[in-house]
Amino acid sequence: MIWGYYATTTQDKVITENNQAGIMSSRYRPGRYSEQEGSVLNFQKWYLNQFGLARAE
Repeated sequence: MIWGYYATTTQDKVITENNQAGIMSSRYRPGRYSEQEGSVLNFQKWYLNQFGLARAE
């Protein structure tokens, strides 16, 4: 069990560090959500609406 935890944690660390490096790059430009990310978009809209920050689309 410890082996699995260690392997997963090590892989997750590499993935998250690479993602962060990409976001911090001067070439990064946020884009649209894919059709597979609908629940993320719905959460974002709900969250921003809670603070009165929802944008009209």
